[in-house]
Amino acid sequence: MEEVESDDLELDKDKRLVLQYRGLAEVPNLSPSLSDNILILDVSFNNILTLPSAAILELRELRELNCANNELVSIPREVYTLPYLKVLRANGNKISIFPDGIGKCRRLERLILSENELSLLPDDLAECQKLRELKLQNNCLKQLPISLGKLHGGPNCKLVEFNVSNNPDLHMIPSHLRGNTNVILWILLTHYETLTKVKDIETALKDMTGLLLKSQRGVTDFKESIDQYSREENNIRIELSSVEHYLSVCAFITNCKKRFATFVRVFFGKVR
Repeated sequence: MEEVESDDLELDKDKRLVLQYRGLAEVPNLSPSLSDNILILDVSFNNILTLPSAAILELRELRELNCANNELVSIPREVYTLPYLKVLRANGNKISIFPDGIGKCRRLERLILSENELSLLPDDLAECQKLRELKLQNNCLKQLPISLGKLHGGPNCKLVEFNVSNNPDLHMIPSHLRGNTNVILWILLTHYETLTKVKDIETALKDMTGLLLKSQRGVTDFKESIDQYSREENNIRIELSSVEHYLSVCAFITNCKKRFATFVRVFFGKVR
């Protein structure tokens, strides 16, 4: 394994830093003067296990990153923060994880991920609308983001090479058509439109269910209101009967008082 000192590194006339075939196990530390000026970083054909996140963040002017033919198992999300990145070559590794966020690379034109161990791709890959080349041969893909179908035939579609050959479990694309860009995009578009219609139907059904539940709640509330009114009517009837009884008792007592007064007058009058 070759030891590479930061002071020994320099850019060529095209601002490229080429470190191929050095037996590197890691990306060497780069001085700020290098990091700030590198347009192309080529560390292909080494034994690199990981790309250092902190170092990636410093490559603010980077246009192309070539980390092909190493021992990488993932791509750090920090790569997605590179504002001018146009080319990402990571073929010939052991990458099984390609995290969400690639859609932030609005300038990305070429994405080379063939000869890896990928089974899935991030859904936001379709946000890379300047993508011209997407190579995914010889992976373990089981499905593709159907959102890529939105790129088919669109006015901004620039994807001219889309290859998913030699992915045995990718049943959504017939094996003999996995190198045909237009057919792949058309199949994905069909899946996308079908799923969109299904989602629209699900939304409509959900809305209808909501209306039915609301109607049922309205009927239930109305019945409860009627029951409440019935209870209040019964209470009023009870209260009225109580008042009538009270008034009749009062009338009886008043009548008794009058009779008693009459009796007293008559009785004491006779006594005199």
